[in-house]
Amino acid sequence: MGRPDPSVVRIGGPWRHLDVHANGIRFHVVEAEQPAGADDRSRPLTDRPLVILLHGFGSFWWSWRHQLKGL
Repeated sequence: MGRPDPSVVRIGGPWRHLDVHANGIRFHVVEAEQPAGADDRSRPLTDRPLVILLHGFGSFWWSWRHQLKGL
């Protein structure tokens, strides 16, 4: 079985796509980007709360797209 085409899940928007490798496994990660003109851009990223959205089996990151925009 070949590797899936990444363009299928790497849909553009106010987020960025990353590949994280851990224990020999590649994880696809979608990270919300800071909106243009946001007031808290001067705050260090470490001062902001971490939010992790996990989808279930048979689903993928796209199910969280509306929540990503609101974060």
